[in-house]
Amino acid sequence: MRYTLGSSSIGDLEKEYVRKVLDDNFISPGPVVQEVEKETARLHGMKHGLALNSGQSAIHVAIQAIAETRLKGRRPLVAVPACTYISTLAAAVLAGCDIVLVDVEVPSANMCPDSLKSVLNDAMLSGRPVDIVVPVHLFGKACSPRVFQVCKESDVWVVEDACESTFAPEMGKGHILTTSFFSNHLISAGGGGVIMTNDHALDHYCWKLINHGRSGRFGNDDIHQIADKFHFDEWGHSMKWSDVPAAIAKAQIERRDELYGARKRNAKAFNDNLKELEDTGLIQRPNTAGHTFMVYPIVLSDKLDANNIIRDLNDNGIEIRRMMPITNQPVVQNYFGGTLETEFPNAHRLNQQGFYVGVHPELTLHEIDAMSEIIKEAIAKEARGDNR
Repeated sequence: MRYTLGSSSIGDLEKEYVRKVLDDNFISPGPVVQEVEKETARLHGMKHGLALNSGQSAIHVAIQAIAETRLKGRRPLVAVPACTYISTLAAAVLAGCDIVLVDVEVPSANMCPDSLKSVLNDAMLSGRPVDIVVPVHLFGKACSPRVFQVCKESDVWVVEDACESTFAPEMGKGHILTTSFFSNHLISAGGGGVIMTNDHALDHYCWKLINHGRSGRFGNDDIHQIADKFHFDEWGHSMKWSDVPAAIAKAQIERRDELYGARKRNAKAFNDNLKELEDTGLIQRPNTAGHTFMVYPIVLSDKLDANNIIRDLNDNGIEIRRMMPITNQPVVQNYFGGTLETEFPNAHRLNQQGFYVGVHPELTLHEIDAMSEIIKEAIAKEARGDNR
């Protein structure tokens, strides 16, 4: 038996909507993309939504738009968490910015408000203040509201990375919110992302960057000269999306109560089954309040050898991932010119002792119970010293 980390959960509604797009013989960005843009923005409480080809592209364009329209004349400094997927950092670097890391909280792995405040103060004293902060809402859980309070006090721009937490509560407090529809994410269309903002000017500039730097913005039914449509006044990207994956996303957004409900059901079963391990100090479980559970994260006690436990879980069919290690990645260490583990102790602990397993809708409660038993036995075996 193999217990997978993720599943796209393709049902009859997804197939129906994709067939309709194919039958209409129009697979470019069209009416379905526009529907997804509007509905995703509405459900996040934002005025504007722009769909594009990926979550990383969404973060990249959001940062680039702020840098080029609000921070002209300098190379922006962007603060990112020391525990996240590489896309968050890559987006900032490829948008022409420099980055600084902020330690995270345990067990959530989200940006630590106190560490952020320290980083912002140090940067100000150095003479090069942070311009943009990118809080990441990891694993389906929004970061602490205090992060946004710290950002407000320091008067910095905020681009939220919600690629793993689409429709989670307590988000959309920054200037731009981004999300992703990658295969293993909460809305899993095989790819795509959305940029959301309440700032009309930023929305328009992001649209230009997505569409090759095109100056005019026309609907599919607008009558205009070809020369007007192919007029470019900025250097832009080719990051448009398609109505085919948008049709899958549209169906999953409509099914979100069903899909998210299954994830929460599975996470609750894990929490109940693993409570004894936390009570005895062997693990830390996630805080379920406001959690949408893209995955189920677990942080092991420092007394346990995570490598032995992870090997045991893999051998018994549970697909796992480490908890978003960034500080030990070669490309990141090369960027900062050396090792980073001791500078970010919480991120280091999560790199060493954290991992996550699947809670996707295709997993049954019977399978969650079976996974729980495998996890409990692997941890008990390590705690007894059987692996020595």
